[in-house]
Amino acid sequence: MKIDYMREYIALAENLNFTETANKLFMTQPALSRHIAVVEEQMGIQLLKRTKQSVELTPAGKLVLEEFKKIIKQYDALMSQIRLLSSGFTGELKIGMLYYAIEEYVTPVVELFKDNYPGVKLSFLSYQPRPLVQNLLEDKIDLGLIMRLPFPHSDLIRYHKICREKLAIMVLADDPLAAKKIVSIKELVGKTIVFSQSDIELSEYIQHLLATHGVYPKRFIYSEHVDTISFTMAEVQGVAIVPSHLRIMRRKNIDFVDIDEDDFFLEMCWAYKFDNNNPAIPLFLKQVNRIFAGNAKER
Repeated sequence: MKIDYMREYIALAENLNFTETANKLFMTQPALSRHIAVVEEQMGIQLLKRTKQSVELTPAGKLVLEEFKKIIKQYDALMSQIRLLSSGFTGELKIGMLYYAIEEYVTPVVELFKDNYPGVKLSFLSYQPRPLVQNLLEDKIDLGLIMRLPFPHSDLIRYHKICREKLAIMVLADDPLAAKKIVSIKELVGKTIVFSQSDIELSEYIQHLLATHGVYPKRFIYSEHVDTISFTMAEVQGVAIVPSHLRIMRRKNIDFVDIDEDDFFLEMCWAYKFDNNNPAIPLFLKQVNRIFAGNAKER
């Protein structure tokens, strides 16, 4: 059976209108009807119930629809691999990532990429944000998972947006705020806020957001890096404002609370240099789009 006929059947089965489906496929309705008849003949069973007013799937038609989708998916993946192998492309992609964001943003894309492009060697390095950007600029990595912030020489970097990620408040487990599911940022007035010293751009961005809401905490304290924030919080009885993906941190003495204000978010992106021509980059970003399709949404 022709693979194109399978695609045509899927389109018709999802649309249930011969005229509209034929138009979308840029073919005539009689041609579409002939192809569907061939599919039914080869399958040896009626797949569609046709009337002058409508088209319906038979039970067999519904089963064939789901199986055709699986076949097409496997076929497309196979052809992608064949095209990659036939082109002689067996390159390497060096990926930098933020450790606590790996599970949410890296793992699903890497799994899909490996399935589609097994000939490409992937290597991974975990970073704090600023060193990640620096190594990106020095061509030590090809792609980096990063928050879109005004890092030095950001004009040399292209950002491929994944989604908007809400910021959250990290609080000590015995802090009264820990009992709430969501709080207004104004409830931080008079609090000590702890930032990571290695995330200067992030701390400046958050301080700007606080100022736009007229919120001026008691003081700002800087911890050495993201993994020591909770210890510093305990020392000064403070709170921290952090990306939501840090919820994956396993600490007995801390909780995370949502922020009510809508503008407390970050753009999560895959970043690469404008002049990096590694052909594996667009292939990887294609898988990112498949995983996070349409993700202007917040996470």
